[in-house]
Amino acid sequence: MRVIHLPTQASSARLHGRCAALPRPVVRAPRAAASNGAASSNGSGNGAQRRQQNKKQGPDYKNVQRNLALELVRVTEAAALAGGKWYGKGDKNAADQVVPRSATIASVDMMRKVLNTVNMDGVIVIGEGEKDEAPMLYCGERIGNGTLEPQVDIAVDPLDGTTSIALGRNGAVCVIALAERGALFDPGPCMYMEKLAVGPAVDPNAVSLNKSIKENLEVVAKALNKPIGYITRIVPPALTAGSSGVECLAASMQTVIQLSAVSVRDVTVLVLDRPRHDQIIKEVREAGARIKLISDGDVGGAIEVAKLGAPVDVLFGIGGTPEGVIAAAALKCMGGTMQGRLWPRSDEERKKAEEAGYDISKVS
Repeated sequence: MRVIHLPTQASSARLHGRCAALPRPVVRAPRAAASNGAASSNGSGNGAQRRQQNKKQGPDYKNVQRNLALELVRVTEAAALAGGKWYGKGDKNAADQVVPRSATIASVDMMRKVLNTVNMDGVIVIGEGEKDEAPMLYCGERIGNGTLEPQVDIAVDPLDGTTSIALGRNGAVCVIALAERGALFDPGPCMYMEKLAVGPAVDPNAVSLNKSIKENLEVVAKALNKPIGYITRIVPPALTAGSSGVECLAASMQTVIQLSAVSVRDVTVLVLDRPRHDQIIKEVREAGARIKLISDGDVGGAIEVAKLGAPVDVLFGIGGTPEGVIAAAALKCMGGTMQGRLWPRSDEERKKAEEAGYDISKVS
């Protein structure tokens, strides 16, 4: 074996228009073998010892730790790709359920399939089922690859905005939320809830579903430093019964201008465009605020209010409980606030909720 040392100077140099040849390489003798005289080619010697030492100090790939958050990204990504195949095809149910057309698997089935590969012991607390008539990802279903840890509660909405997908609109999302076992709110038999969502700049204790729309808007406007508008009111001064004729004449010729600050005219409210929201829309407009109506997808709408420089400031309305709980989890991560109150659709649903121990009037 020969070790060849090349000089560090340039490969060639110009001398009087000619290329000067480089000096010949210096040939060094091979290093001495190990003291015992054994050849290094058989795996022994200093090189083998260093490799063995580096191997011991390297990472232990026998027990790989997976990042649960990244695993959930793959879950929602797979569900989105499956549902997206039905974009603009006008079939709302096909995009939201398992429909074996041309081997196309839609969002619910794909989300469940990928969830079952994740290292966790999960229980679906809020999922598909009665509201969307889905055959899987129902409440109480156990999800995961069978490992005992971590034990988590899961809230899923494999496709929020199925109508948008069917009609070729933007805004549909696939979402999932995980929390420690027992941490997620279970709405029981109630499929809908009243919602109020604000961003991190608004004090969560200052807004409430128990307050009127106008009161909440004034709190939001003050917290966000929205510009103050003014309404001018003409109010005649009060006259007493013993006023003289001169005083009455003077009063009839003068007015008092009362200025009332209205701090909500630049507040924008996000509302789902549904007939059940007619009263909310009326109160918002009477208060002087702007309204942005969306056709579907109040999960994404609720998240919008917590974004820096968002075009909307607050969300009001009545929507699905799965979307509400998932949006609440997202807002908590972003520093925002979501308040909810169960909204039974019928007397039968109200009775079921009360029998299960739910307080319908409680704001959560």
